Formats: sequence, C-alpha cells, structure tokens
Amino acid sequence: MQETGYIIKHDEQTYEIHTDIIINAAPEQVWAVLTDFAAMPNWSSTFKGIEGRLKHGGQVYSLYQNGDEYVKAPHTVYVVDGVKFWWSDEFNVIAGMRDNHHYIVNDAGNGQTRFIQKDTHTGRGQLQLSDGTQIPMNAQILTASQLEPFMQFNRELKAECERRFADF
Repeated sequence: MQETGYIIKHDEQTYEIHTDIIINAAPEQVWAVLTDFAAMPNWSSTFKGIEGRLKHGGQVYSLYQNGDEYVKAPHTVYVVDGVKFWWSDEFNVIAGMRDNHHYIVNDAGNGQTRFIQKDTHTGRGQLQLSDGTQIPMNAQILTASQLEPFMQFNRELKAECERRFADF
C-alpha cells in the first residue's frame, strides 16, 4: 500500500499532520465517495461525515468518533468542487486552539488518485469531554493523537472507493 503519514513541527505551538494514500480509482470517483456523507458512517470508523450542505462558505458540523467520545464541531467550510474541502477555525471543544483541516483529491495518473488529508493545529487549551472533565491540551499532543486516526480514515476511504469502483 502506498501511503505516508508524518508530523511537522513548525514552532512550539504549531504542528502539522500530513497523510496521503494512493487509491485505485479516478479522482471524480474518490470525490463522490468522500462527499457521500450519508454513507460514510457505514465504512469509516473515525470521521462520520458532515451535517449541512458542502458549499463554499457554508456552515457545517464535522462528526467524529474518537473512542467513546462523539465529537460534533461547527465549521465554516471552503470547497473547490471535485478537488478539496477544508475549514480553519477554533476548536469548539478546545478553547484556545485552532484547526486547519484539509481533504484533497489529486489525480495521480493511470486512473489513480492521491488522497491527501492534512491538518495544522496551533495553540493550547483545555479539552472539554462530554462528562465535563477538562484535560490540558496543546498542538503537539493533539497532533500526535490524530496521526493514526487520519491514516485509518485514509485506508478506509481507499477500501470503500476500490470496493465501489473495482477496475483494478
């Protein structure tokens, strides 16, 4: 499997996750699966989709499963149709921290797609759990905790795309 995942430290309060994977499906097919939010909970164990309309400047909620915690986070989403969507705003569950999350679909040639998921975290704050517990959080801890779930989502997206569009 052709995939990468790594973390870049920009400074003491800014860390970036970069993950990518080659998917044996055309970019428009990967985009169709990636933005089929109604079906996403059936194949993704981490990112459960988006509530709201995926349109440039639209207001949406991203939905995540993180262990026993279910996270619903509000965002202003930005979209280049068929290519990428992203948001960049303060975390609703970690005041004082910012999130700059991108989902990118690139043509890799030969009917393949390079899917890139990256995120830059900045700041520090208190993570508020659903039971009211607060946990100190900073960009380094958050970024390290999300590398494997990002890679897991990428693998699950690859499997779903290749299941739906089995040309290889």
